[in-house]
Amino acid sequence: MSSPSPWIRKLTPITESLLAGVVGLVIGAFIMLAFGYNPLAAYRSLFVGSVGSVYSWAELFANATPLILTALTFAIAMRGGLFNIGAEGQLYMGALAAVSVSLLHLPAPFNWIVAILAAMVAGMIW
Repeated sequence: MSSPSPWIRKLTPITESLLAGVVGLVIGAFIMLAFGYNPLAAYRSLFVGSVGSVYSWAELFANATPLILTALTFAIAMRGGLFNIGAEGQLYMGALAAVSVSLLHLPAPFNWIVAILAAMVAGMIW
């Protein structure tokens, strides 16, 4: 038996992800129907609310950026052979420290530098 071609091997993870998404949408539709809601209206609202306007796109990117950067830090650690289970906590502790230090109303040129340093230290401690 021969092994699948490289094209098929690359297509399989994509197909699995798409199939998982479709199955999730179908199961969600059945749950909504069971509770008396219209799944098409719900999915339309979900789509329009997330990418239906310029504001929605801006909100999408503003909310996704910290999560993407946190996932990137996890990926870098994994590539180095380390398992970083605290990446999300480091994000939250760093954000809390940066906001806390920013409320001290330091001079503008130093405020962002001190906030970044505080975020780094808080993430490191976490």
